[in-house]
Amino acid sequence: MSFEISRRTLLQGAGAGAFGLALTAAVPAAARADTVSQRAIYHMTPPTAWLCDPQRPIVSGGQYQLYYLHSNINNGPGGWDHATTDGVSFTHHGTVMPISGGVPVWSGCLVVDTGNTAGFGAGAVIALATRPTNNIRKYQEQYLYWSTDGGFSFTMLPDPVLVNNDGRTAQTPAEIDNAEWCRDPKVHWDAGRSEWVLILGRARYAGIYTSPDLRNWTWRSNFDYPNHDLGGIECPDIFQMTAGDGTSHWVIGASMDAYGVGLPMTYAYWTGTWNGTHFVADDLTPQWLDWGGLVRRGDVAKHRGTHHAATRHRVDEQLEVRRARRPHRRDRRLQRAELDRPGAPSRAPARRTVRASEQPDLDVGGPRHVDRDSSRPHGERQCRAPVERARVRA
Repeated sequence: MSFEISRRTLLQGAGAGAFGLALTAAVPAAARADTVSQRAIYHMTPPTAWLCDPQRPIVSGGQYQLYYLHSNINNGPGGWDHATTDGVSFTHHGTVMPISGGVPVWSGCLVVDTGNTAGFGAGAVIALATRPTNNIRKYQEQYLYWSTDGGFSFTMLPDPVLVNNDGRTAQTPAEIDNAEWCRDPKVHWDAGRSEWVLILGRARYAGIYTSPDLRNWTWRSNFDYPNHDLGGIECPDIFQMTAGDGTSHWVIGASMDAYGVGLPMTYAYWTGTWNGTHFVADDLTPQWLDWGGLVRRGDVAKHRGTHHAATRHRVDEQLEVRRARRPHRRDRRLQRAELDRPGAPSRAPARRTVRASEQPDLDVGGPRHVDRDSSRPHGERQCRAPVERARVRA
């Protein structure tokens, strides 16, 4: 199967708008004019009942594979259903990861293991998904599923590959709250270090792990952010991308709920570097992919190393804003030096008008606030002064 509609062409610039126009041209006029069915033409809908959390698509067997949470009960427990698509129409293949022993399957990710790192064969499709072991909420743990038929059927390893030790030791309400938020793994292949990197959503931070084989995971660090009013991390992602100026960046993105502090309930992201143990953010204040209304549980689509151009566009925009700010800072230093010169006339410093395109910095709150120490595997809380919050963790 050839992909006649280029993702690079579709997603550059307007992104979704260009995609919609291209799909309109690809659908026969009769289909567009059909008023018999009330189903959306361009959007994937399940054959019946309720769906949630579409997983990051993969390409296997020459076609796109899409998986999503599905339940016969509205907002109820369920498993993963599967559909294939050419980007326009969808063919449904039913449930591939069902409820087992009464335990549902929650969000996760899939990768094509071309290097046979997990031992199931080159090209095997590997999925990591959260399940609450024994249906106990504080035992949210990460399970591995594998497929050798291109992703049309899966087998689950009986034991979790990433155990939630917090759930076994949690006693206080805060500890239980943290243990009950341990989900949504995303995996990226770090080619420079020949290992997998996994990010996991937690109550007020993200846990980062590495593995050579997708089975055995080592905790490396926690990624924390200063303003905990942003809420917990849902469906995080970590990946590398190349910006428009040719520079390479690591990105952490996640669905965040900052509605209570006047910020979006959408997709936040941080650019930075990954040194094999820590993600070091360029700025701990997040950028926002979308300043619109409710957008939850976003999964960034990846294919052959090319990420959604909307993310790349926002990263490019962020870099341009930083470049634009540098001369302003230099000008202010020169201005202050001129004012400090003996005999210089006294005058108030010029006020700078903030451009509408520059997103405001977040208020980190009071004189002290709570932090989770990234050097501790279970994210124990510690009080730190705000000036320490801006310090890059080594």
